[in-house]
Amino acid sequence: MARDAVLSGSNIAKDILRVKDTLQTVAFTAVLMAGLQYWCSDCLALPDTPYNQVHELVFLETFRAIAVSTGFRFYEVLLSSVTNPQILLDFYQMCVFDYMAGKLALKWTGFLAEDKWPDRVIDLVRGPHCNSDDESASDSEGGHIHRVAKKGIRSESATLFIHAQETRCLKNSQAKRGKRKVNLMERTRVRSDNAEESDISFHILKKAPIDWFDPAEFNDFPASLRFKYGRYGVALSLPEYHSCTDWKTMNKE
Repeated sequence: MARDAVLSGSNIAKDILRVKDTLQTVAFTAVLMAGLQYWCSDCLALPDTPYNQVHELVFLETFRAIAVSTGFRFYEVLLSSVTNPQILLDFYQMCVFDYMAGKLALKWTGFLAEDKWPDRVIDLVRGPHCNSDDESASDSEGGHIHRVAKKGIRSESATLFIHAQETRCLKNSQAKRGKRKVNLMERTRVRSDNAEESDISFHILKKAPIDWFDPAEFNDFPASLRFKYGRYGVALSLPEYHSCTDWKTMNKE
């Protein structure tokens, strides 16, 4: 499997092949012993979810064990850092939750930019704080899925637009799969009318256009927050032009 990934151009897979098979077995055994079918951190969820904490624990144990056994000597890993759990934890969370979430967000914005959407519409999905609304889970047959959570603070028109464009983005990714087997957007997402509220609804977003928010929810914000988001500008058109098909052609006034 790793050799197939190498043929697809994966640098990570190339490094995996440099680790001895016996040490790879240590890592894969730890994944199975933790009850995970495969390694798949939920990079768009919070680090402290039970699902992600299991991945974190497996990483800390296996990375330390393999590094001490000189399995990562080609990385020139310092043993003083390997034995420092806080450094390892910071390294892991930076790689998984910052880098990977940023890659997904960049793929989102790149797809909409190629499709000629204006910047104020692309702002609706610019950054994980705007588009992260799913949580890793299992279906009735034990298969890995992502359940789409509800965002009560997001406007209905923005939600419909984002879901529609995400479907197109996923189909576009699947069409390109033959060119590159490693695909960040390939995950089964399940929506439900009775979905749980997303964790993001209980956190202040770092940055979002004013029209990302449901008007009633936005009006309940403190004046300081309304001012903050107002500075980022309006992403969508006025209500009389709220049809998704009009968003591409509206002018900048």
